[in-house]
Parts: sequence; structure tokens; C-alpha cells
Amino acid sequence: MNKKKQVFVKTKQFVIFPLLLVGSQSIAAIYGVNELDKVPFLSFDEKLSTEAGSDALISDLPAFENIKEEALKDEFITILQQINKRQFQEARDRVQQVIKRRPDLALAYILKAKIDLSEKDRSSALTSLNKALEIDSKNQAAMLGIASIYLNEGKSKNAKDLVQQAIAVDKKTVAPYLMMAEMANRENNLTEVERILVNGLESVKGQIADEATIISSLAQLYKYQRQPRKVLALVQEINGRYPNHSVALSLLVGAQLLNNQAEEAGQTLRLLIARNDQDILHRMMLANILVNQPDKVEEVLVLLEKVSSIAPDNLQILVQKANLFIRVKHFDEAMNVAQQVAALAPQTRLGKAIEGDVYQAQNKLDQAYEAYKDAYRIQASPKLLGLMVDILTFQGKQDEAIGLLRTELKADDKNIAGHFRLAVLLQQQDKLVEAAKHYDAILGIQPQNSLALNNLAWIYHQQNNPQALELADRAFALAPNSAAVVDTLGVILFKQGQVQKAVDHLEKALTLKPGDLNIKYHLAEAYAAQGNKKRATELLELIAQESSEVGSKNKAIELLRQLK
Repeated sequence: MNKKKQVFVKTKQFVIFPLLLVGSQSIAAIYGVNELDKVPFLSFDEKLSTEAGSDALISDLPAFENIKEEALKDEFITILQQINKRQFQEARDRVQQVIKRRPDLALAYILKAKIDLSEKDRSSALTSLNKALEIDSKNQAAMLGIASIYLNEGKSKNAKDLVQQAIAVDKKTVAPYLMMAEMANRENNLTEVERILVNGLESVKGQIADEATIISSLAQLYKYQRQPRKVLALVQEINGRYPNHSVALSLLVGAQLLNNQAEEAGQTLRLLIARNDQDILHRMMLANILVNQPDKVEEVLVLLEKVSSIAPDNLQILVQKANLFIRVKHFDEAMNVAQQVAALAPQTRLGKAIEGDVYQAQNKLDQAYEAYKDAYRIQASPKLLGLMVDILTFQGKQDEAIGLLRTELKADDKNIAGHFRLAVLLQQQDKLVEAAKHYDAILGIQPQNSLALNNLAWIYHQQNNPQALELADRAFALAPNSAAVVDTLGVILFKQGQVQKAVDHLEKALTLKPGDLNIKYHLAEAYAAQGNKKRATELLELIAQESSEVGSKNKAIELLRQLK
């Protein structure tokens, strides 16, 4: 049986946000300034997931317009700004002064709880939130804050009770529906997730910003379920009720891109841009669509020039500009942007990382490696480490890549990305025992890491270790729509004699990834074992025709010969 091709998949957070830009593979991931490589709806790779902290659902605090004292309102806004800048001690001192003067303000205790949660002090946060509820028994933010803490502590029933109370207080508020959906998501009940969000959408109808928030969440769900047409239907309906509204049109762009309607998305973006001469977001989105069309390079450059005039020193925009210049092969301009970023933010890795991207795009791998290394010295990141490893591997310097990863892991043995990359390299060199140790290290930190479970299951399968099936089952429970994970389980079931179950899983894996020749071969083997020579032969003939890899082709031909 041929070696398992590894998968590299990250689990996304389940975040509510209507629009994101579309763009770079490497740049966005390196800098962490935005998810530029996704369509405007946040999405999941393998499983709906929320990894956000306990304060996720009290991060957007109630509006301050109900506070009549302007000085107090300004003070609360300052506190929130300090929290967002991670100036926790300054924020704590200021909020304590407010509480001392005005112990009757629930919002002050909620702000204090937010600081506590930012500093991982759940106990103090819970005390503050309960105090807020004492002051105002119908305070939704306090209810949801407590519920989110309960949820992260595994007290799901307590959390559900509080969220239902929050909905009873005000059915037209978004946050309770999002939290209820998250609870159903954690229980792997996607039907219930959909029901809750659809009900929430109906409840907030007439409030376009809130509708957009829930539609964004439903878009994540439908994308995961491979039902993008449902997203388009939702968004077309909201555009019917809010014709020419910028929020509705922005959602339409996202739905069009999700449905591979790039031309239509471009037309919608031009409508949005024509309405607002200072619109940066949609100009960058349009540039990201046009950059894939060779005859639109000049229009891309015009869009970038306009964006530069609107926000000349915006780091996030500069990062995207550099990416677009690279993609249209204007490398000098991209390098100029890298230097501009370095001058604006010398304390960050951004400038050197962009420089590395420019060199890599020109296949100047030695220079790219040195630039990434400089960026990594300024500020370490798993993505930069991965890029350095990729370059060394591509250059045939696997031993040097392994040495680099071992060095990094000595400095930080909790580096999950480092363990994973090293395990994969060792696995490729058939050093299975050592590779397994690194997957074990990952699982010691993240027991629910589906990739580590999957790859370790494959090693155990190769070693005839009966624990392979248990690990593969765990991986499948976490990532039932990962073709690689489903394939692994199918192969292990086949090896253990459970042929019909193997066929069921391998057929699903092939549905998830129809072009994968490894899955086709595994399924052909299972069909052959069932006596289904016709289906086995059809798959093997396809492999023999399509495979450019000599070993895979020869194995298919050999099995074909045996069947005949």
C-alpha cells in the first residue's frame, strides 16, 4: 500500500464578521493582519469550531448611548480602548476608580470582567459578572459573559439556561443566538446550528447589521456543508428587501465569490466603489479578483494607486498591496512596499517577510530563505518557520530542515507547528518511531488535533499497531469531512477485515476529493476484496491513465493484471 500523503489543514475559529478581503496565500498567513486568502465569509477547513476565549461573546459590549453623562461615557470608551490595546493594568486602575465613585453601574463590572478574562482570571470575571447581574437582573451582556465561562468549563446546561434567559430579555439581540448555535456546534449538531441561526435571523429581521452577522454565520455553515447556493439565496433575499444598501451588496459579493461567480462579484464591487470615493475595502477586493486576469493588470494598478492615496501608511493595506504587486509580477514595486513597511514598523517582521515573498516569487530561494530567517529572528511565527522548512525541503536539504526544526523545538517544546512539520519530514524518511513521538507530543498539548490523530493512526497502521483504528476513529469524529481522514479510516478498516465499512468510508472520501488517486487505489482494493471486479477495474484503469507517478501507475497495473 502506498505511503499516505499528509494533509496540512488548520482549524479556523468560528468568528462572526461579515466581510474579509480575498488574496494572498503566504502574506496573510505570515503577518496575521487578515484572512486575505478567503472569500468574504469566514470559513472552516474541516470542522465547525470555536477556539475563542471565554470572553468571546462579551467582547462587543453594550452601546454607550444609554449613558447620559458624557464624561462617564468617554471614560468607558477609554477603558475599552485600553483593553483592546492590551493595556490591562491602566484599564483596571481606571475601571476601579469608576466603581469606587459609581458602584451602581453594571457596565463598569462588565468591563472589569473583560479585563479579568483577558488576563485568564475566570474566577474574578465570574464575580464581576454576577455583581453586574445583581445591579441589573436583565443585563444580557452579563448573562452571556457568565454563560460563555460556563461553556468553557463544560457546564453546558447552566450555559444554555442563561442564554435562554438572555433571549427572553430581548429576542432581537444577535449574541444569544450565536452562543446557542455555538453550543449546538460543540455537540456536533449542525441541524440544530442551522435551526437556531435561521430562527435568530427571523427575530432580528429589519436590523440589517444584525441580519448580516447571522447570515455570515450561516454562510460558514453552508460553506462547510458544501451548499453555497443556500448562501446566495439568503443574500439575494436580503438584497431584495434592502436594494442598493451597501451592507447587502457587500454580502452579495461574498455569496457570489463563494459560488465562483467572480465576474458578477466584480460588477457588484464596481457598484459599491462608485458610491464611495473613499472605499478601500471593496477596491482591494476588486483588485484581488482582477489580479487573476492578465488583461486587467493596469486596472489593478489604478486601484492600488487610489487605495494608496486614501491610506498611504496603513500597514494592513500595504501588506495587501505588496501581495498584489507580487501577483502581477511588479517585483520592484513590491520591494518598495516592503521597505516602506519596514520604515513604518521596524519593530515587526513585516518588512522582511514581504521581502522574502518577493524573492520567493522570483524563485530566488536563497535570498528568500535569508529574508524569512531575518523576519523570524525579529518575531517568530509558525508560518515563517514553515516557509523556511519548505524552501530547504524543495532544495533537497531535508536534513537541514530537520535540524532547523529540532533546534526550534529545543527552544520551545510546545511549538505544535514545529512538531508537526518535523513529524511529517521524519515520516517521509520512514523514521516512523521518531515521527510518532512528535505526533504524541502534539496530542499531549492538543488531544483533539485531528491531523496529529490521523497521521499517527497511519503510522500505527504501517506498524501493524492495533491502536490505529482507535486513533482513526477519533480523527474521523473530529473531522468527518476531511478526505484524508476518511481515507485513513477506510484503509485501516479494510486491513482489519471490515470490508463493507471500508468501502463506505472510501466512497465518501472519494466523494470529498474526487481526483485523489491514492483514494481511488484504496477503494479499488476494497472493491476487489468484495469481488466487485468491474468497479475495481474502472478505478485502476483511471489511475493507470492519469497517474504521472511511476510507482502508483505500476501498482495499479499490477492489481489490474491480478484481477484479469
